[in-house]
Amino acid sequence: MKFTSLLRKRAVFAVLLTLLLSAAGVTKARAQSFTVGDLNYTLNGNAATVTGHVDGTAATGTLTIPETVTYNGNDYPVTAIGNSAFPWAGFTGDLVIPNSVTSIGYSAFYECTGFDGILTIGNSVTTINGDAFRGCTGFTGDLAIPNSVTTIGNYAFLGCNSFNGNLSFGNSVTSIGEYAFNGCSGFTGSLTLPDTLTSLGIYAFCGCSGFNGTLTLGGALTSIGRDTFNGCSGFTGTLVIPNTVSSIGQSAFYNCGGFTGDLTLPEGLTSIGGAAFSGCSGFDGILTIPTTVTSIAGGAFDNLTNLSEIHYNATNCNNCSDYYGGQFYNTTGTLVIGEGVQRMPNFVFLNANGLTGELVLPESLTYLGQGAFKGCSGLTGDLIIPSSVTTLGSSAFEGCSGFHGILSMPEGLTSIGGYTFSGCSGLTGDLTIPSTVTSIGQYAFSGCSGLNGELTLGENVTSFGNAAFSGCTGLTGSPSIVVTGTIGSGVFSGCSSLTGEITIGEAVTSIGSDAFTNCSGMTAVHYNA
Repeated sequence: MKFTSLLRKRAVFAVLLTLLLSAAGVTKARAQSFTVGDLNYTLNGNAATVTGHVDGTAATGTLTIPETVTYNGNDYPVTAIGNSAFPWAGFTGDLVIPNSVTSIGYSAFYECTGFDGILTIGNSVTTINGDAFRGCTGFTGDLAIPNSVTTIGNYAFLGCNSFNGNLSFGNSVTSIGEYAFNGCSGFTGSLTLPDTLTSLGIYAFCGCSGFNGTLTLGGALTSIGRDTFNGCSGFTGTLVIPNTVSSIGQSAFYNCGGFTGDLTLPEGLTSIGGAAFSGCSGFDGILTIPTTVTSIAGGAFDNLTNLSEIHYNATNCNNCSDYYGGQFYNTTGTLVIGEGVQRMPNFVFLNANGLTGELVLPESLTYLGQGAFKGCSGLTGDLIIPSSVTTLGSSAFEGCSGFHGILSMPEGLTSIGGYTFSGCSGLTGDLTIPSTVTSIGQYAFSGCSGLNGELTLGENVTSFGNAAFSGCTGLTGSPSIVVTGTIGSGVFSGCSSLTGEITIGEAVTSIGSDAFTNCSGMTAVHYNA
């Protein structure tokens, strides 16, 4: 009974205490709201926050925020501009945030489009919250973010496109939010992000096309998000990305055509987003893909039309494929593949028709994927497949018409995929299919009209795909075609220079139509199926 009574007493005390605190809170809140001149305030202990204008959105003329305000005979420093204090107000002229203010609230000056002068931010402000100046389209001149500021929120200056001077940051900023300066197209000069900056939001400077100097990225950044500098076409000079950066997002530097010199990506980088550097046509030196990269999305380096060399060093890029356009479309330069590279992923250089020079595949290579060099018509020289490669992916070299030397495939190769060398019309000399090959895919050598030497077929081929050698009009010799599987349609169609006898093996299960059409040099057929 005593325990129950004690619980009841405690419950009654708790209820009374809550009521007393609530009543005190209401009284205190009412006592803290006041108006001086044209501005409303609240008290926060020994400091005041500006909460709005007495005329609300109808406010006009200039806005003067004092450093101190007097209420009930006491002076209070004005330390904050409250959330949504002046949205859609019609103020004009300059805006000066006094040195007493430490925080600018969310949407504090949202869509205040009438300002037509300079914005000055006091040197005690530490936080510029999200949407603080969003849509304030009339500010002119420079914008200096003082040393005191550590955080700039999402959308803080979105659409403030009338600035026509420099944008500078103090040495304490650690975070710039998403879309923070999106569409601020009037900034000029160089842009230097401080070494204290660790977080840079997506679209942060998207559309800031007016910069006409260099871009310096702070040394503490770990990632550059999607569209961060998209459309910043005026940056000049070289681009140095800190070694701390491990990922570069989609369209991060899209159409930043003013950068020149080399494009050296940091060792430690693992991921490059789609169209990350697409349209950066000003780079005129060497593009270096580091060993650590494991992912390159489609169009990452499209239309880099002035590069001298591309050094591809990604040793084991598992996610570097994009069937619908490739990563280096219309990008120029001599391709240098680093020793140590193990994988040429599917479609990695698909339609990279601007690549030039001889293609040297390193001995470290073990995987040559589907469509890896499809459409690379500018590559020249011999084509030598390293001894460590056992499978050639379909369309790996399809349309590479610029090769003008020999084709060498190693013993140990087990299959040649469909369309692998289709259209490689410049390859010359003999064609020797290693004895370890068991299958040759459809159209594998179709249109290789430049091959003008002897065709030697390995004895272990069990199937020939449709049109595998169609149009190879220059191949000569008397190949022993001892097939133990299938012969596709049009396999040797048009191979008019082949001579000698054809032997159809006992285990052949099917022969496609037109398999030997126009093989006018053949002298005999031994049919044993």
